[in-house]
Amino acid sequence: MNTIKISVDIKQTESILLFTITVHNFSEKIIYSNISDDSGGFTRRTVNLYDEHQNKVHRGVNYISPTTYTENVIAIETGATAQFVIPAKLEEMYDELFLNFRGANFNVTKNKTYYFQMEYFGSTSDMIPFKIN
Repeated sequence: MNTIKISVDIKQTESILLFTITVHNFSEKIIYSNISDDSGGFTRRTVNLYDEHQNKVHRGVNYISPTTYTENVIAIETGATAQFVIPAKLEEMYDELFLNFRGANFNVTKNKTYYFQMEYFGSTSDMIPFKIN
């Protein structure tokens, strides 16, 4: 079984939030993973969002994005770290605000705190707070 530690850093610029994910491999094996998110499947499988009371926010629409397939297999050596970024855009539709990742979105409210958590290879990151401005 792979043993990893996941940490997350969040930066917001206007209507874009960048979730920088760092995966540290503590296992004795090299981890091979395709982190490409061309169809949104990676986000649907790994991202969870929680409200200010740390209750899970249900996904809005899960959808498959048009694919421009690129092979993005990474190898994380034992004791090494890999880093990747998952962008999300705040979009307003029909008087509702959505945090839209590629492949999934969440209904959110301005001026509230949310928590981001990533589940990946059987490991879970801490719940990282961020505010929707």
